[in-house]
Amino acid sequence: MQFFKTIHDDNEQAFESEANSNIQTIDDKWDAKAWLNRC
Repeated sequence: MQFFKTIHDDNEQAFESEANSNIQTIDDKWDAKAWLNRC
């Protein structure tokens, strides 16, 4: 049972880090847009 729990935890961490990187990308795009529009 511990074996499957370990796999589940790894998948969950991978999903969370991917979600976080997507959020970071959205932030970067928004920042770039705001920076371009300031001129």
